[in-house]
Amino acid sequence: MDASVRTSPRSGVRLERFKSKYLKPQTLTSVLWVIVRAIILLGLCYIILYPFFIKIINAFKTYSDFIDPTVRFLPKNFTLDNIKHVINEMNYWTTLRNTVVICLILSPLQTLVCAVTGYGFARFRFKLRGICFFLVIFSLIVPSQTILLPLYLKFKTFLGVFNLIGTPWPLVIMSLTGLGIKNGLYIFMFRQFFRNMPKELEEASYLDGCGTVRPFTKIMLPAATSTMVTVFLLSLAWQWTDTVFTPRFLDDIDIMSRNVNALMQSAGKPIEVANYVNIGAVLAVIPIALVYIVLQKFFVESIDRAGIVG
Repeated sequence: MDASVRTSPRSGVRLERFKSKYLKPQTLTSVLWVIVRAIILLGLCYIILYPFFIKIINAFKTYSDFIDPTVRFLPKNFTLDNIKHVINEMNYWTTLRNTVVICLILSPLQTLVCAVTGYGFARFRFKLRGICFFLVIFSLIVPSQTILLPLYLKFKTFLGVFNLIGTPWPLVIMSLTGLGIKNGLYIFMFRQFFRNMPKELEEASYLDGCGTVRPFTKIMLPAATSTMVTVFLLSLAWQWTDTVFTPRFLDDIDIMSRNVNALMQSAGKPIEVANYVNIGAVLAVIPIALVYIVLQKFFVESIDRAGIVG
């Protein structure tokens, strides 16, 4: 036999070891699944992040860059005038302060109310509990616009005397009474979490003479920290970007969602106006993105423990 095709015993052993270790069906399946997941994640990152980066790059372009066919990606004439214009048009810093204050009032209230309600559905049995929980979930598919007009008229002549429009009180009342934005989702998340908590923790506290409130405040709420942070974050994000209730009830207050939409009325060529709106959207999203980066560990942990995924 030709020496070039001759295989030594040691090489054969190495080949067999390689086949047994890396060419098993289970190993090939795992490797293939890793490749598929990597492709999906890269595709999602491209779909989600690419438009965001394009908006950031376009913020520094002049009108001549937009109409210049040779400008593909980076601007030729770098400028900050677009950003300065948007900040002035939006009254950005006042708008940011107002939006932060409103969200920091409403989101904790909404989180606490949904935690109490979710705990009630998870631990207490009462008549029509199933129907009440069905209505909570059903509220998720009811368009917000369908209840906007009745609520607006109710708060316009609240208790037949007070006009609450133009103040935060309509939003505060909605948060306290379970009508806040996406309350059904938050109640469901808390219910799932508390259902997965062992009842022995509360039963032991009952034997020690505690009532109904103390086990909830001393045991269950501290254990639900990750879920509370997640609900707070989601409430903050939805309240921050709400274009239905907040702009109508706070008609004379600068808030982020209204002022971003108002940029569509800016003077200028259509492509410049579109760029202004995109810049405003990026400026509005940045604070929420920073908060999410800080709290993302709690968010992932809560999604896993609440059983929403899978």
